[in-house]
Amino acid sequence: MAAGLGPGEYEIDIAGFVVSTGPYTGDGPAARFEPRTYTASRERADGFGGRERVDTWNATGPYRIWLHSAVSRDGGEEEMATTWVQLPPDARAGQTYTIRHSRMARQGEAYAGLQRRDMVWSETARTLEGEITIGEIGDHLTASFHFHNGRDDDQRIEIQGRVYRAPYLPRGEAFFTYTRDGETEEVSDRVMRQAQDHRFEVWADLVGFSFGPDPQPGTYQLAPSRDWDNRIVRVFGDGVRMDSVDGTVELTEQNGYFTMNFQFTADGPTPVSAEGRFEWVRVP
Repeated sequence: MAAGLGPGEYEIDIAGFVVSTGPYTGDGPAARFEPRTYTASRERADGFGGRERVDTWNATGPYRIWLHSAVSRDGGEEEMATTWVQLPPDARAGQTYTIRHSRMARQGEAYAGLQRRDMVWSETARTLEGEITIGEIGDHLTASFHFHNGRDDDQRIEIQGRVYRAPYLPRGEAFFTYTRDGETEEVSDRVMRQAQDHRFEVWADLVGFSFGPDPQPGTYQLAPSRDWDNRIVRVFGDGVRMDSVDGTVELTEQNGYFTMNFQFTADGPTPVSAEGRFEWVRVP
């Protein structure tokens, strides 16, 4: 799998009515290995499918590999496309997994596709089939794969590739306790982020924070409204009105990601409090 490749490098060959024409030239990483939900499918009359949904987490997966490259479709102009393979839950090094179309893959099988980067077109026949072999999975992914769409005419596509130590790109996650009207719940959720010229906001279920445009590591006071000149961050969420807030959020940064530890109590028509952290929040 690794012969001739350096860490983070890959090779991919697409043949048929879509063909490889060169390396990826767009913005962002050419290879992405990241957590991705394993979607559900209904069992078909022919026995395929019947797959159960498995939500993704950084620590446990499931994971997906995305590889971007330049292609030409039906002899047209060069454009950027993405080959992707969704790994099944509990995918392990040293194992080979069947690849099918997402509607046909059974529980424990992989599924895959090829699409233009802007989603104008997608090419995956329902008879898609192939295999992916995992050489390494964890902080990096090393794997080789091949699949085709089962056609024997001018619409056939065959894809084969290999990737060596593609780095793992974690997603933002939240883990905290939240108390409202005396009732407490443990929350585990995905963290969303939005970076704008005048503010940087992150939020999960029930709790969110609004920073200035360029937050730096340190400890900030929390309040119902943001006052960036005085290092005050707005806290919001759950649709409750917060008349006053007592608490802080502490930012630490490592390798381009924030960890946000926070605790606060908020007074208002509905008193609330929360304590916990956001992890793997990408720095704007």
